Amino acid sequence: MTKYLILVVVIVIILIFSSYRCGHSQAEANLLPGFWESDNSFNKESGLSIFTLYIGDKCDGKYPAYLLMVEAGDDQTLLINEPTSFTLSEPYMNMFSRADCKKMFLRFNNLETELMPSVLTMKFYPQTSKIVLADHKKIYAVFYKNPVLSEMERIKKEKELCTPKKLSVDVGTGGDDADDDGCDDDMCDVE
Repeated sequence: MTKYLILVVVIVIILIFSSYRCGHSQAEANLLPGFWESDNSFNKESGLSIFTLYIGDKCDGKYPAYLLMVEAGDDQTLLINEPTSFTLSEPYMNMFSRADCKKMFLRFNNLETELMPSVLTMKFYPQTSKIVLADHKKIYAVFYKNPVLSEMERIKKEKELCTPKKLSVDVGTGGDDADDDGCDDDMCDVE
């Protein structure tokens, strides 16, 4: 009887620890959406004037994204200017790690450029809001989150969710339009 009790306690502890780590990993992944920019030293070393990555909210296992890369110089040639999406996969043992850096594998689904491979290693530093995209040979990007642009995007999304939408009501009397002004039903005049 004591053996079974000890086994049950050990299983419960493992389940609690696993669910905590999975929840913690998910909370860190929620920090990814927003605007990410390379810093001036990386741009200067790479011969770029702008290198920006926008990451949208995760949908169906994919993150919508937009990459913008502009070459430095007088003509400022666009090198990459395209929407894309990517998926992330995290090694299972990462979930049990307490490291400040989360190593994940990033796969762009439809990136059409020769400047970056479609599969990269992403090192995500949630505490410092830093992302490093690299393969085993080369660092392709070092991004830092732009908190101002990211917050403006979040506020815009919240306003879209809270903004009343115009409803079209057709009750067979000529298709009158009615505005949903966001008031409670008991406060609205209904005819």
